[in-house]
Amino acid sequence: MQQDELEVKGVPNIAVLTNVSELNTVIAKALAAPQHLPKIIGFFGEAGRGKSFAAAFCAVKYEAVYVECKKLWSGRNVLSHILFEIAGSKPMGYASDMLDQVCEWLVANNRPLIIDQADYLIENRLIEVIRDIHDGSGNVPVVLIGEKNLQSSIKKWERLHSRVSWWLLAKKASMKDCRCLASLYAKGVTISEDMMEEIAWVSEGSVRRVSVNIELVARECKAAGAQEIALDDWDFKRNPLSGRAPRTKKEMA
Repeated sequence: MQQDELEVKGVPNIAVLTNVSELNTVIAKALAAPQHLPKIIGFFGEAGRGKSFAAAFCAVKYEAVYVECKKLWSGRNVLSHILFEIAGSKPMGYASDMLDQVCEWLVANNRPLIIDQADYLIENRLIEVIRDIHDGSGNVPVVLIGEKNLQSSIKKWERLHSRVSWWLLAKKASMKDCRCLASLYAKGVTISEDMMEEIAWVSEGSVRRVSVNIELVARECKAAGAQEIALDDWDFKRNPLSGRAPRTKKEMA
């Protein structure tokens, strides 16, 4: 297995982005940490950095319970969706009973809990539900995923903030990440180095935009019957890439 690949049970080895690899490393550390230590992980950064992609990958690898929060959720909604992921059926009963069921299941199975869009829990003053789950389940690893202000926002909730043992900032997509994404979304098409650099520049480090742009390039190449593409071959007027406007001649000089 190559260094830039991760093995996932039941899933073929695939090239892994920087943020996927780093989140995988931190979750592994949390699982290996002594039982008495807090194991909350804060994974934050600007939109489009591939945080949810990294979380979904690690959720499969570690058989974690993965829940994506919604803006209008209540505490009961949070608990019921966690239980639905665990049991596969709509839970009933009081929120306090649901909390006990969640904690009991996590204790028995020792699976990480991944909470995406955790910013909504802070906005709605529900973040203490996560502390109750973490403490009630014997410090099971909990990953909180949010936007760039997640770290500063959680500081207002000292009892939870003090339990965050790892903070992980989602990085911009590197050229290596762009090539990894090309191997996923541009199979059968060779994208030149200068075209890849243009995609990376226009996308401004957003994994989402890089993916969209690579898929666009690959689709146009296949439609034209071409197996490779260089920067000089691309018609930016007909097919502008997602993100900022293409560079001017002065910027490219």
